[in-house]
Amino acid sequence: MLNSDTRLLVLAAHPDDEVLMAGGVLSKLRVIGGAAMVAIAATGATSRNPVSNDAAIRMLEKETQDAMTCLGWSDIRVARGGFPDNQMDTVALLEIIKWVESVIRDFRPTLVITHCLGCTNIDHRLCFEAATVAVRPSSEQHIELWTAETPSSSGYRRPWNFEPSLYVSLKEDEIKAKIAAMQCYASESRVTPNPRSPEMLNALSHVRGSEAGCSFAEAFMLIRGFA
Repeated sequence: MLNSDTRLLVLAAHPDDEVLMAGGVLSKLRVIGGAAMVAIAATGATSRNPVSNDAAIRMLEKETQDAMTCLGWSDIRVARGGFPDNQMDTVALLEIIKWVESVIRDFRPTLVITHCLGCTNIDHRLCFEAATVAVRPSSEQHIELWTAETPSSSGYRRPWNFEPSLYVSLKEDEIKAKIAAMQCYASESRVTPNPRSPEMLNALSHVRGSEAGCSFAEAFMLIRGFA
């Protein structure tokens, strides 16, 4: 589990996914004293802003930095793959794997959190596919792999739905930090009853907490762990 020796890499398909998947864990790890890095595979902008891509990308980069500051990580490293937004299936999977492997070689994580296979978004699923290859155990690396739910994307692909098997208990201020971080993404924030709204993110943290016998939690699927 999380401790001061943890080196966490959050592999997100788009800006804001890192918060939706693991904002609470990032906030908790900052307090514990571990290390963290975020890798964002796609631009997050090109599919919706064909005219002003550069401006939209710069805006999202600033929003990511603001979000990380809300989580206590103003100094966090963010790697960007620059893959086409919602079109990562137009890129050879090997190229995505090579990029993830380069990030892993650079940061040397002990834990990778990425999207679950049950997401509707193709970019999310390709991050999962790339991560499962990049973190394969060897004599030189033993990296835990957790997959996360992404509200509004996971939960709609039966029979591959997200089924949590691991919970991280959180404090109320860590959930508040997650919600504040999500609000930094002005173009991605939503109002109730959307799953990304502040109220629904808070409600989900209560539901996951109730499943684990605590007040608040984020849930994950343990793909590979080491004891």
